[in-house]
Amino acid sequence: MSGLLDGYDETLQSWRKLPSPTPGANWDDDEPPASDILAARLRAKFYGAQYISTRPYLDYAIHVMQDVKRGISLDRITVDGAGATRPSELALFRAIANMSFHKVQEKARTCIKAAINSTISLDRVPDRLVVTNIMGTAHA
Repeated sequence: MSGLLDGYDETLQSWRKLPSPTPGANWDDDEPPASDILAARLRAKFYGAQYISTRPYLDYAIHVMQDVKRGISLDRITVDGAGATRPSELALFRAIANMSFHKVQEKARTCIKAAINSTISLDRVPDRLVVTNIMGTAHA
């Protein structure tokens, strides 16, 4: 499972290295947001995908890691309000629990940066309507 988790990030990063005739399609994470609508949307989609693929690490770091360090089993941690096990979350957390603290911390930071970059990616596009994505926000 940990190889699968790493695969998402590797796929996203390799996609960014593809040559592109579109201006702004290849960018550095430290540069300001694009002013071209297509480049800005591309970045927003990239950072949204990066956020979704690294969110389990942030969830683990915030809600699970301390309990695991105290000796509480993942089986007890990954239950819903009714006490039923959440199998997909349990599988994710088992894979993450086998990773180094440094790697979990790095992926959690990536998640936070992706959330920020996704949020500001359209800020420099001139004369655009600012409309929130109600369905996307509700789903997240």
